[in-house]
Amino acid sequence: MPLAVRMLHLTLASLLHSFDWKLADGLKPERLDMSEKFGITLQKALPLLAVPIQV
Repeated sequence: MPLAVRMLHLTLASLLHSFDWKLADGLKPERLDMSEKFGITLQKALPLLAVPIQV
């Protein structure tokens, strides 16, 4: 389990670095809804949808 937790960060970083990302449906960053849904942990009220563009 400790190895998996460390590898998760490495895998996510590799994906973020290997692709360019854009918001779905032509959404502009200025118009992004950043409201939160209350719970034990804070979650976005509307999930973020990002589309990878291969470099």
